[in-house]
Amino acid sequence: MASRDTGWANKLTQMLAKISNTPSQVSIASMGAAATALRRSNRMVKLIQPKA
Repeated sequence: MASRDTGWANKLTQMLAKISNTPSQVSIASMGAAATALRRSNRMVKLIQPKA
């Protein structure tokens, strides 16, 4: 994935490596990130759709 080579992804990885996480915590965080991304993408679709 191209996003793995970005600065923010590397910084986030380093930050998460410093704290102790369980696999369940990582899964819950990823579901939260996915839900946030989905909400934002739905908003963007509404913004760029032509008004009828």
